[in-house]
Amino acid sequence: MTTGRFDAWLDEGDELALVVHLRSEHVSPAECETHFDRICSSGMAVAAHLALEGGARPTVERFELALGAGSEAIACQLAIRGSQDAEARFSRIRSALLLNSPYLADVLVHEFLNPPEQSPIEDVSREELQALLLALRRDETTANLTFHAAELVNEYELRAARRRFAAFDEEHTLPDAQGSEFTEALHAHDLSALEALLAAGLDANGTWKSRPLLEHALDADALDAMRVLLAAGADADPAQTGWLLTCAAKENRVGALRILVEGGVHVDTPTVHGGTALHVAVASRRSRDSAAALLELGADPNAKNTEGRTVWECAQVEFRKTLEKHGAYPRGRGPQTL
Repeated sequence: MTTGRFDAWLDEGDELALVVHLRSEHVSPAECETHFDRICSSGMAVAAHLALEGGARPTVERFELALGAGSEAIACQLAIRGSQDAEARFSRIRSALLLNSPYLADVLVHEFLNPPEQSPIEDVSREELQALLLALRRDETTANLTFHAAELVNEYELRAARRRFAAFDEEHTLPDAQGSEFTEALHAHDLSALEALLAAGLDANGTWKSRPLLEHALDADALDAMRVLLAAGADADPAQTGWLLTCAAKENRVGALRILVEGGVHVDTPTVHGGTALHVAVASRRSRDSAAALLELGADPNAKNTEGRTVWECAQVEFRKTLEKHGAYPRGRGPQTL
């Protein structure tokens, strides 16, 4: 098989001829490697799949080439077959965002946060995550970059808080039978049954499936159950992580936010990495209502996280005017420079 004939098929866009050849026993790994860049540029997804099977290297550069050619199908194949170390994953996420492939970026972020076997986000260092965030924030006028960077760091902080919660969990894990009874009462919205369980000795600070009972109630949007648990002595901020307040902000649970603050959580409680619930809320369009509620509850619009970024700097553009009305200083400037 000559290179000239292969090039001719590519010039003609004859993917069928390429596929027939790539499925034959005569194709070599060297040939697949030599012609793969042109296959990428041509957007021939089936031919690309066979060339990868035949020995072409699934590099990050080729991932970018495929996206640049508008072929998300080829890019997906390269992401699946490519290196799974943190640096390569970060590079692919960043490339998908910069090359205007938000759907693929969603898939890659989800895969990064929920890997099938190894390298969960808890094992990624703060320094590695910071490198990605800096890359994603280079162009703050690009909504996709800001949105996905915010989603990634928010998920990281929630998981880091969950890991810190592990020691608390070991001390408060409920017996299976008690946990099942609690779950049944919660999902049936049966407050009488919940109160009976507490009267019979259910630990209001108990955990079930590695999550505090109060978080189960928050997830179910069972506000009355949250009030009952708090009245029975549940800690509104278990392990002092700001975890539940952050969860409520991220999920736009306004009622839960108010109950937690009424239950004793300071509205500006720092997260594991030093931001506040307001940092989390203003970073996502999905949390518009919780951002407004936190400001109403007295959250500091000029609070800084450990990166030195203010709430205003972390906010979606459409939230910034609202923050300024509540006293936020644009880009961290003080009142003397306004």
